[in-house]
Amino acid sequence: MAAADGFTIAAMHAQEQAENGVSNRSVLCEHHEDYAVLDEDEVELVSVKHRELSSGSWTWATLADDGGLAHLFARWGVLGKTVQCRMVTNAELGTGEPSQLREACQKLRLGSSPLDCVQEVRAFAIELIRHADKANLPNEWRVPEKTPKAKIYPSDELLEEVAAFLAILQFDTRRPQRDDIAAAAPVKYAEPLLEELGLSTNGDASKAAWAAVLGMFRQRMRGRGKVPLGELAALIGRFKRETPADGLARKLRRRHVTASDVIAAVNTAVLAPQAYVSVDLTLAATRLAAKLHHGGCSPTTILTAESLAARWRRAMHERMPDVPGSSVAFADAEMHLRVAASAAAEAAASASGDSLYGSAMWQRLSSRDLTPALKDLPLSGDSLLALGGICDLASRCQVWFGPEFDVELAQTLLRASRPKARAGVEEGVG
Repeated sequence: MAAADGFTIAAMHAQEQAENGVSNRSVLCEHHEDYAVLDEDEVELVSVKHRELSSGSWTWATLADDGGLAHLFARWGVLGKTVQCRMVTNAELGTGEPSQLREACQKLRLGSSPLDCVQEVRAFAIELIRHADKANLPNEWRVPEKTPKAKIYPSDELLEEVAAFLAILQFDTRRPQRDDIAAAAPVKYAEPLLEELGLSTNGDASKAAWAAVLGMFRQRMRGRGKVPLGELAALIGRFKRETPADGLARKLRRRHVTASDVIAAVNTAVLAPQAYVSVDLTLAATRLAAKLHHGGCSPTTILTAESLAARWRRAMHERMPDVPGSSVAFADAEMHLRVAASAAAEAAASASGDSLYGSAMWQRLSSRDLTPALKDLPLSGDSLLALGGICDLASRCQVWFGPEFDVELAQTLLRASRPKARAGVEEGVG
């Protein structure tokens, strides 16, 4: 997601340059899942956490540990409690305590008293104590291991710090799924910058721009090793001219991507997009590919389905943010598409008499007029676009081309069956 934020700061940089000529935005890469967004003396620490669809929303039990909030709290403390923090993820926060925590963060950010969020502050403080090492808590705030939650009593000092941390914490939970990034990112992140720069978005321009910037971020994030808490503080301090060490300056440059770097990469990419976008005729080990392959479909069908799913995602990302009520219309369309897929699956399974009915199901869907499902959408739909919607639903485990099976294992086997697996999008980079 660092690359996505790279496009965002570059677009803001271009706009500010056009207005007053003053801008100094950049991204400081750490290692895979962590980076910092820098704007003059303002610093925002970002922690990226991918969550598989099968795991569902973030639960209270997973936020501090797997969700990285305890680690983010530790970094905030080491950096003098003067930075902003953001958790970026592809999964929503669950109902109950997770959603209440986000609401508390919003209230505290807007100036509410910690007394208005006592329950949430205390509950999160208890989670930090339960993960004291990751939160880097001092000994006086810790309790013996295996102490029941009901017997953990956070100190007033810890509660005060937690309230301050929650006031600068934001949750960014609307990022694309891994399988969707390749299709969604050029439209969602690259095209706004191209438009801001007055560049064409036709053809492969946006795909080339995304590939170029993603490659630059991968280079900055790979092979640099994990940055200790103290060193990250020193790196950011160097950016703010607080530490003049030459060694840190060299490390900073290797990890630093400025808005100007992003714009330069984009300008180069759009001049020769063919150098950045190649035709990939190999099967990517996506959930959609695994399901179709398991259902007995041919490689040609799988590649076609991936292309149709990408077309559907592009339509969603282009239309949903701008047209009032479009999100409801898309949800209604998806319900009708699920009904159509269900009918095709039942008919194919009955006619086939075995578990390999994916091919028969595909034939029924591809020969059927699916356009009525799109009648309320704010776009001119066709049957292939609707079929792409069904393919996208399959990639999100809402449609199956056969009996249920272990999709993640099938993806692993699909990767192993190829001479060279196509690289996926690392956490944090895309």
